[in-house]
Parts: sequence; structure tokens; C-alpha cells
Amino acid sequence: MLNNQFNMVKPNNTTSVINTELFTIPIENNKYIIYAPLRRAALIGNTGMVNHIAGLIDERNRNNSDLNNAISEFLRRLEIADGNPENIPVSNFEGIPKPTTVTLFLTTACNLRCTYCYAAAGDTPLKSMSFEIAKKGIDFILKNAVENNTDLITVNYHGGGEPTANWKILVDSYEYARAKAIEHGLGIIGSTATNGVLTDNQINWIIENLEGGVSLSFDGLPSMHDMHRKTISGKGSSEKVIHTIKMFDKANYDYGIRVTVTADQIQQLPLSIEYICSNFKTKNVQVEPHIKWEDGKKRQLLKQLTLF
Repeated sequence: MLNNQFNMVKPNNTTSVINTELFTIPIENNKYIIYAPLRRAALIGNTGMVNHIAGLIDERNRNNSDLNNAISEFLRRLEIADGNPENIPVSNFEGIPKPTTVTLFLTTACNLRCTYCYAAAGDTPLKSMSFEIAKKGIDFILKNAVENNTDLITVNYHGGGEPTANWKILVDSYEYARAKAIEHGLGIIGSTATNGVLTDNQINWIIENLEGGVSLSFDGLPSMHDMHRKTISGKGSSEKVIHTIKMFDKANYDYGIRVTVTADQIQQLPLSIEYICSNFKTKNVQVEPHIKWEDGKKRQLLKQLTLF
């Protein structure tokens, strides 16, 4: 019966092959982190799954039961089994690095006052990037792209604050980068991180110009989000962020959601993920723990993660 859940399950007389670098890390009570770094995949499995993977590695110990065929199909979807050859990272470099990607940290200013902000954005002395500095970074990667004979440059925006708070420099620098890329016969991809508290004009500009997508901070259930991600006036920001997400969805725009989990949110994490997946069209959800492990919350977080 389990085979019916999948459209691409191999027949029982065929077996899968593990063809990726794979690590299994015991954590607690019959649970393991199964990690395939070059596939950018990680999951929590039990002893049965680990034993099945071991059986796929050891050809003398393969079991083609319905359950194991279902597990194999799941592993194939992650490309842990029967995947294409891995792209091995370059580990030996010669000469002076010539990157063709730049990430511009535009400002320390922010329109939110998140309780867990790693940069204390908005509460530190204001620093904002000038167009001249942004231009130098862009010119640097353009020069490298031409010398490397590559056909693409990438411009990312991030922060110590909210990148869109320095909106004029974001727009001007990207339009400059695009014009120079066209001048040199290069393609360009742009992306930004954002807290999602944007005007409609900003949202539309991002959709029309930043083809690399957006990493958007949103903590799931509005009640959980508003607990920690407040505006300068102390109000919750979920309504404005949801408006941004819905505009992205309407335009079929590519974005990912970054969920920050604090100790008081662990119990609600499954509901927050379910809320995101049920209401929005995000391509991925990234969960970032912001927890002091000495608080005794590690076991609780692992328990919640296994529910996915």
C-alpha cells in the first residue's frame, strides 16, 4: 500500500544505490540526523531508516519490502539515492580570488525592533552605504567576470539592518549593475533579504527586477510572529508581512521564508510550519533556532522537528 503514495517507485526487482556522501549522527532515543551536505539535504530518521540506508550501501543486505521501497523513493527525491553525480566543491585555489558575486550590506537602519535581532538593528549608530561604495563592489565583480570570461554576475543585498531601508541606494546600485552588465554582454541576477514590511511600490519593483528571489523573515503563526517581530511603535508586523507574501504569490515570485525559533515558540513550531505551507507558495522554509541550549530546550526542539 505504501507504494501507492508515490508515482515513481521502482519495481520490487530493482534496488536503489546510495551515491552521495552521507553522514548519520546519533542524537537520542533511536533518532539520527541523516545528512547529505552536497545534496543540501538533512532529515531526522529512526534506526530502521538508518539500517535501510546501510542495506542499500551493502548490496548483500537489501530488503525490497513495501516499506523499504517507500523509504528508497523518499531518498531518491532528495537525490540521496540514485541521484546525479555530485558537484564536488573546489578545495584548491591558485592565484588571486576573482569573485563574480557581491553582497552589499546597505544599512544598519531597520523599521522593526525584533527581540532576537543578532545585529541590534535600529538600536545601533546609523550607518548607510553610499552609492560610491556600492559602485566599487559592483565594478569589482564586473571586472572579474570579464577577466574570467564568465557570463553572469550576482548582486545580493543583506543587512545588519533592513536592506530596503536604504531603498534609493538599493535601486540605483542594481540599475547601475544591470546597465554595466548589459554593456559587457553579461547576465545579472539580484536578490535581497527582507523583513517583508514593504510598500506596494517596493514589492512590485522587487518582483520586476530581482530575479534571484527574496529571503523573507516570517515566523509562521501570526501570534508567534507578532510576539517577537514588532514595529518601532511596538505593534505586530505579521499583517504587513502577510500582505507582501500574498503579492509575491499572486505574481508567482520566487521567495523563501526564514523562521526564527525561540524557546517560547518550540511547542508551536509544527503549527507554524503547517500554517506557512497551507497558506502560501514559498519554495522553501528555513528554520533558524535562537535558543540557549542550557535552557533545556534542545530535546524539545528535536521532538518537534521529527513531526515534519
